[in-house]
Amino acid sequence: MRSHCTTTMAIQNVGLRPNSYSIPFVLKACAHLTSTTTTMAIHAQAVGIVLCQDVHVQTAIIQTYAACGCLLGPRQIFDQMPNRDLISWSAILAAHVKFGDIETACKLFDEMLQKDVISWTALIAGYAQINQPNAAIMLYVTVLVFQAVHENPWVSDNWRGELALQHLMEVEPHNSGNYILLSKIYASLGR
Repeated sequence: MRSHCTTTMAIQNVGLRPNSYSIPFVLKACAHLTSTTTTMAIHAQAVGIVLCQDVHVQTAIIQTYAACGCLLGPRQIFDQMPNRDLISWSAILAAHVKFGDIETACKLFDEMLQKDVISWTALIAGYAQINQPNAAIMLYVTVLVFQAVHENPWVSDNWRGELALQHLMEVEPHNSGNYILLSKIYASLGR
């Protein structure tokens, strides 16, 4: 793997310039080295050729710093990103999970406008990592319910909510908040 990073630097020395397509691949190769120094060198190259504003390059830098054991750098990059996509959100979420910062990971997860299997799985893994299996299972059930109700376009929103809450009550029967929400859904349906 070290040869990939060295080769990239050598290619630049002969006049070829990295671009927004090559830098993420080089960073992925460098992530396996877990070398902060190498990552910083590639990051500096990206800054030097004004690729540091590209969302794909920024996300690759976040992932690589996290793979090298750094959380502060990825968080600073993420916070300064003018444009964030689902992949960049998932990358910073996974970085916080990796370092056991489930509280921040949950906040990020809640802020995400869009979620996918990667973001859901990262958070479930985070709960498992910090030995909170009930929270991991509850989130997994939530994912299953979410998929089941959103894959059926003929289902009304109230019915979706009712179904989701019934499943949550099975997993979390002592949470009074679930019953309050269900009663509000029933009231809106006139039941």
